[in-house]
Amino acid sequence: MSTRQGPGPRPGFAGWVAAVHARADDPVPLGSGVLLDARRVLTAAHVVFANGDARTGLSATLPMSDDLMSSRFAVEQVVVPAGWPHDKRQDAAVLILREAVPGDEAARVRTPAAASLVDEAWWACEALRAQ
Repeated sequence: MSTRQGPGPRPGFAGWVAAVHARADDPVPLGSGVLLDARRVLTAAHVVFANGDARTGLSATLPMSDDLMSSRFAVEQVVVPAGWPHDKRQDAAVLILREAVPGDEAARVRTPAAASLVDEAWWACEALRAQ
């Protein structure tokens, strides 16, 4: 598998990138996620489940945020689709953080007109737009 980056626009600001940790003092993340707003992180359900149950004691960090990279945010609740973990096709989870992330770190999702995307390079997140 090649890890070489291809041509095209590259992310600029990426403070919305979240790392999901098993514990508040865990240095190695279980997986990644996207900060949706000040209190919600979207991740994969398999990242936050172990042996069929949601892990407890989870925390999230924002490793690409200049201002908050050393901050930890405790997870208060894990929300998954009703069929998980038996229906693995719905591999999504929303982590509700105990406290709000300060500032404006959340991903800015773009909603461009479909016609403007024809024959153009584009990203779904405003933060990933070519600088």
